[in-house]
Amino acid sequence: GFLVESTLCKNLCNFINVEINRGTIKSMNDAFKWINCTFFSKRLIQNPSYYESRSKEEASFRKDLIEKTIRSLVENECLIRRGVGLTPSDLGKIAVAFNLDYSLPKLLRSCLEDIRLEFKRWASVKQYDMNQSHKEIPDDILGAIVGQLLFALSGVITLQSIIPVRIGDEEVIRELTRMGQWKTKPPRLDVSFPAIARVITDGFKSGLQTKCFLLFQAHLQEIKLQRKDVYKDLSTLIQITEVMLSACKMIVQNSSVMEESLMISIINQTSGALDKRYLSSFGPKM
Repeated sequence: GFLVESTLCKNLCNFINVEINRGTIKSMNDAFKWINCTFFSKRLIQNPSYYESRSKEEASFRKDLIEKTIRSLVENECLIRRGVGLTPSDLGKIAVAFNLDYSLPKLLRSCLEDIRLEFKRWASVKQYDMNQSHKEIPDDILGAIVGQLLFALSGVITLQSIIPVRIGDEEVIRELTRMGQWKTKPPRLDVSFPAIARVITDGFKSGLQTKCFLLFQAHLQEIKLQRKDVYKDLSTLIQITEVMLSACKMIVQNSSVMEESLMISIINQTSGALDKRYLSSFGPKM
């Protein structure tokens, strides 16, 4: 008959991260015991070649797999390892709370920090008092910051593998590039500043990032999308973006180095713009 194989290995970091946050796994020994009780371990014994393991080395294979997984979680700052003890970190908790891939909270934090530093640089050049009410940020500067955040989120969402590539996307991208205010590049706060928002360098994912960024512009500019499947992609994009923005708030609140009120204001303004489908300015005229 037809045999079903385990897909645990493909998503092991996320499963282990969840179990650490639940308290099921508190040590390396717990992790070894946990994986030994899974369907994966049973299939590993029955069909080792499918999992690229040699028949007499299942125990060693499982141990190496757990060690590699824990290293990945530590590198992405999802857990704290002290000896054999494993403790969930703030970023690991955020990944679980918002059902994000374990690698994304650290990347989101890095993108937020880039945007914070960009605004701080602009404030220094323009002698803008960062202690004043953030509602007084000029509309064009706020529009550019929102654009930078949406561009960064376009890349992060691409890594979550939610928005698909569809036949005919090239035509949609060409049309939206013609009509979009930001086109395919993130806006800048000042003509003398280099673009800092992260660009996905992988060719395939770079195209997806461009697609997501253009869909954000179509949403904000109320550009009518002719194809139902593209409209469905936009609806999915807005839904996951709200989740990402909520995760961003928690990241900022748990950070000791970010100006919390400033960054929360930017996140709220971005969320509000998407909700109202309106942005008073898309950035300074260059």
